[in-house]
Amino acid sequence: MLRRRVQCIDCGFVQSHFRTTADALELPLDYRHDRNRLEGVASVSCLRSAFNLQASEIARAREIRGSDDYETCVVEARLQILKKARACAYWFRHRPGFSPKEHLYLQEQERTEKSNRLWLVAATLLGTILGGLLAILAQAVA
Repeated sequence: MLRRRVQCIDCGFVQSHFRTTADALELPLDYRHDRNRLEGVASVSCLRSAFNLQASEIARAREIRGSDDYETCVVEARLQILKKARACAYWFRHRPGFSPKEHLYLQEQERTEKSNRLWLVAATLLGTILGGLLAILAQAVA
């Protein structure tokens, strides 16, 4: 199955590790596009481990490292990697104010609701078919 191309920067599973805390938190919307704010982020990762953002950003920073200092290269690499279009089976649209773990819960909730709707449609269709068959059988017997 072909997956549409998405960007990590728009995904709710992108989590940040700030220098001031050991906890993985939501990468806030205003940090996602601002080089200056990203400098305060120690690292960025994917909750679902769909893509190794840290290894990629280090490799990319080494590629673009020229006259810039290493920190600037890491921030630039991080933005390029977050904005790169890729096919991802786990991508889920970022909803500001929700942590990556809450996004996981929301995704599971949506999958459950979709599955329930499919079962409801299938049960309704099956009931209609069986009801029609019983009506035809009742007419044939009478």
